[in-house]
Formats: sequence, C-alpha cells, structure tokens
Amino acid sequence: ISPILVGRTTAFTDLPLLLAITVLCGWLLSDGKLTAFDAFILVGTLLLYLVRIALHLRKPGINDNTSKVEELPLARAFGAFTVGLSVLIGSSRALVWAAVNIAEGFGVSELVIGLTIVALGTSLPELAAAIVSALKGHADIAIGAVIGSNIFNLLIVLALPGFFSPLLLSIPDLQRDLGTVFATTAALTALTWLAWRRDKDHAPLGRMAGCLFLGSYVVYCLWLYYDIQKV
Repeated sequence: ISPILVGRTTAFTDLPLLLAITVLCGWLLSDGKLTAFDAFILVGTLLLYLVRIALHLRKPGINDNTSKVEELPLARAFGAFTVGLSVLIGSSRALVWAAVNIAEGFGVSELVIGLTIVALGTSLPELAAAIVSALKGHADIAIGAVIGSNIFNLLIVLALPGFFSPLLLSIPDLQRDLGTVFATTAALTALTWLAWRRDKDHAPLGRMAGCLFLGSYVVYCLWLYYDIQKV
C-alpha cells in the first residue's frame, strides 16, 4: 500500500533482538518441553527488553522526528479509541470462535487451528491498524506492530502456559514453525540492511518486499497442508 521507512533503531537493534529472542526460544524448547523455568527466563527477557525501550525513550531528541497526525480533541480521541478497540476485539473473538468450531467440525487438529485460524483472528487488529496507517501515510507503524507483537508473543504469550504446568511439544512442529519465524525475521533484517540509505538514515521497504512475504506465507500454508496430509 505504501513504502515502510525502517529507522536506525529498528534496523540495527530491534530486528537483531527479535532474531536473538527467537534463537533463545528455540534453545529453551529444544528438549520438547515448556517448563516453569523456561517461562521465567522468557518473562525475565521481556522485562529486560522493556527496560531497554524505556531507556531508549529517555534519550534526548528521540521523539523530535515524530510524524504529524490528524489532531483530535482528547475526549473524541479516547472515544474513537475505545469504540475502535472494542469492535476489533469483539470481531476477532467472534471470528476465532466461529472458525474454530467449523474447523473442529471438519476434524482439523488444534495445532493447525492455532497456526492458521486463531493466528489470523488475533492478528486482525494489528493488520487493520497497519492498513489504515498505510492509507493515511504512516506505514511505519506496521514494522513496529510486527516486531512488538512477535516479541510479546514469544516472551509472554508463549511463557504463560508454562507457569501452570509443563507442556510437551512436538519437535518436528517446533522446528518447522519456530524455524519459519527465524527465517522470515532474518529475511526482513537482510532486506532492511540491503536497502539501508546512509544519507537518509532509513531503509525503504516497498511492494517487492511485501510480495515476497505474502508469497512466503502462502508457501508456509502449503507446507503446513502437506504435513497434515502426511499425518
């Protein structure tokens, strides 16, 4: 829809951190179990990441280059935020609830439901926000949403179940899915570094990158379907 301008901090700090976090998750889960000890490490890593963000935001001049957005009265902004968030959450929950019941009716496994239907439903809010932001000329929000949601998913959403009871994981599924997360993150990092413009201090990601990642998702879905057929 619109080129994404990836800044220096995102390109050379946040993306490498996401890669490192993905490797950490792979190492912790390589034994096929998610334990409370693993969960503590993941949550502790999240706290360190939040401290890094807080320290970064305290640097002088860090917010000076913030792009201008349409101004709204505070009350109207809160109202629009509340209504929009409520509709997004409600519609996402309705989609997930309906789709899961349909999938279970056709005998689709819970893992596949989580990797496709639930993942799509829970990503709808950030997808909608990214599309609207791009249409309004603020496509950079998309890269923040991608990195932020991946980090939080790996460090808190993944960790929380481990506090209740140890979870047994399928090593082949883990290698396929976490490996895909690592490969796509590495590709995003590589494309960002290759497109880096020193004179403008950012990297533009356009339609070619968008088509590459959409195509990668189609390939992943086909790979998933192939694995299901083998079972």
